[in-house]
Amino acid sequence: MNALFWLGSFLLFSFSAAENAHEFHVSKTEIDYNGDENALQITLHIFLDDLELSMQKQGADKQFLCTEKELPGADSVYLAYLKNNFQIEINGGQVADYQWVGKEISADLAAVWTYIEIPNVTDLTDISVKNSIILDIHDDQKNIVQIRGAAGSGYFMLRKEAETQKVEF
Repeated sequence: MNALFWLGSFLLFSFSAAENAHEFHVSKTEIDYNGDENALQITLHIFLDDLELSMQKQGADKQFLCTEKELPGADSVYLAYLKNNFQIEINGGQVADYQWVGKEISADLAAVWTYIEIPNVTDLTDISVKNSIILDIHDDQKNIVQIRGAAGSGYFMLRKEAETQKVEF
C-alpha cells in the first residue's frame, strides 16, 4: 500500500509539473496572401506562459490573456507588444501597419492563437519578417514562419541570432 501511495504521488506531481511547463520554446506564424481581398492574413500561435512573461519583462502588467481574469484593454497591450516584436515590410517598403482581428485560446489551453491582417497589399514581390517574440525569455526560442503568396512560398526559423528574414517571390 505504501508503494502505491508513493507511485500515485509521483505520477500526480509529474503531471502537474508537465502542465505548467513545456519543453520546447517555439512559436508558429503563418502568413497567407489572399489575392481576392488583397490582404496578408497572419496567424500566430504562441505559448501563453512565455508570452505573459515576455510582456511583463518589456514593461506590461500581467494581462491574464484568454482567461476569466483578463484585464480590460488586454488586447491593446498585447497588440502593442506585437508591434514591437513582430514586424513585416512588404516590397522593400516601410514596416506595415497591421490590424487586429482577434485571438483565442488553443484547444490545450497552453497557447493563444492570434489573428492580424495587413490590408491593401497588391503586387507582392517580397516580404521581410522580424519576429523577436519571446526571444528575450528563452535562449533556445525558435519562431517558425511560413509564408504563402500567389507566386510561391517560403519557410524559415527565426532565433535570437537571426530575428529577421526576407522572402522574394
